[in-house]
Amino acid sequence: RARPPPIGCTRAGRWRTHCLYFKPKVAAAAPSADAAEIAPTPPLEPPLEEVCVLHYSERPEVYFVCRAGTVQERLGDLAGVEACTLGESTLGETHSQRLRITAEGAEFRFGDFIVRLGGLFLNASVGGTVVEAEYLPCSRAGCGEAVLKDFVALLLEGEAAGFVAGEAPRAA
Repeated sequence: RARPPPIGCTRAGRWRTHCLYFKPKVAAAAPSADAAEIAPTPPLEPPLEEVCVLHYSERPEVYFVCRAGTVQERLGDLAGVEACTLGESTLGETHSQRLRITAEGAEFRFGDFIVRLGGLFLNASVGGTVVEAEYLPCSRAGCGEAVLKDFVALLLEGEAAGFVAGEAPRAA
């Protein structure tokens, strides 16, 4: 169980992150063999890739479109994301939204650390808990790894303390 206030953290506000996952729409199915006189529907050219759209409460005026190893920053909010252009068409014309992941909660400050605690929701169903710790003097996680692990161990109790930086808790 996370417990930032007892160790001196002060509440600094709220945060929210959205990730929308879009999958390419499937072209109309080709006719059966019985209808050989009808030409099959050609595949979409070029093949479409999956798309993720990210939106952070820290920068509400923009969202990020991630596809094929590229990230594009776009002005606007999530309400108009399906109208964003991908080449000559829009995201809503070529893709269907399959998953909406939302992480939201409270933000706390403790010296050089920012701690974000909250719920993780998959398509509006509770999916888990998020604990994020940020060490401000380091812009890369690797340079502050030891300090981050020690700090997160203060926040978490029991088996959860072993679950740091994507590592599963180890059996005793």
